[in-house]
Amino acid sequence: MKIASPVIPDEEHEERIIAKDQPQYLPLPVIELGKGIMLARWTLSEEEKRIVAETGNIYITMWTFNNPVMPHRLQVEKPNIKQLKDTFNA
Repeated sequence: MKIASPVIPDEEHEERIIAKDQPQYLPLPVIELGKGIMLARWTLSEEEKRIVAETGNIYITMWTFNNPVMPHRLQVEKPNIKQLKDTFNA
């Protein structure tokens, strides 16, 4: 998988780069949806698409640094930014 920017293709949203000054991590473009809530996008290679189509599985590894696990949300459909911002800022 590769990190993708713009986060939402064909839409104009202000992006922020997370970890841009942390060489141990990859810089991650995000759109901030609300306080502490961010959206990022990754794209699958053709081989990854084949594997997902065959297995139906996607795995996520989370670094918690011994803190509680934060909520995560994976989705395949294009997010509605306005709706998400309204939800998270209600």
